[in-house]
Amino acid sequence: MAFTIAVIALSAKMAKADGVVSPLEHDAFAEVFHFARSRPPTSSAVFDLAKQDVAGYEVYAGQIAALLKDDASSCSTCWRA
Repeated sequence: MAFTIAVIALSAKMAKADGVVSPLEHDAFAEVFHFARSRPPTSSAVFDLAKQDVAGYEVYAGQIAALLKDDASSCSTCWRA
């Protein structure tokens, strides 16, 4: 769960980095990340909260790095998405 939240939040913060999260960026996120039907309200809420500003992106990036530190293949797969 921590990995999922970190990826959602970091994705939103990176989308915000240029100033505005466009509908295309939100659609791209939804296209790449698929959640169980029970998850969309939660994942959307995390994305919407995180996209408000870029502050804290380093924390999420660090969490992802720590979670994937022993699995380099997962890390490269994540970033290719």
